[in-house]
Amino acid sequence: MRQRTLLNLGSHFDVGREQWPLVCRRVGEKGIHSSWATIRETLAGQQRVTANFRTADGSALQVRRATETKPEQAEIYDALGIGHSPGAVRRTVV
Repeated sequence: MRQRTLLNLGSHFDVGREQWPLVCRRVGEKGIHSSWATIRETLAGQQRVTANFRTADGSALQVRRATETKPEQAEIYDALGIGHSPGAVRRTVV
């Protein structure tokens, strides 16, 4: 098995700079009074990874999923009204 990081959700959190104040305001309304840098740092702990396996018949199987959400990350996701596990679990046979 081989595992690699595909996406660091904190550094690749796809929000334009002009929307940062809106995100901070929205989480602030839910009692989270953190700077944009702190929000990004908190979300950076969750990543999307791929594990590669070789099956008995020689095919390659890739399983892609997000790592477990920590409570402080879940609190931010809840405040923003988004799911705790970005991207569905994806299995691909190559």
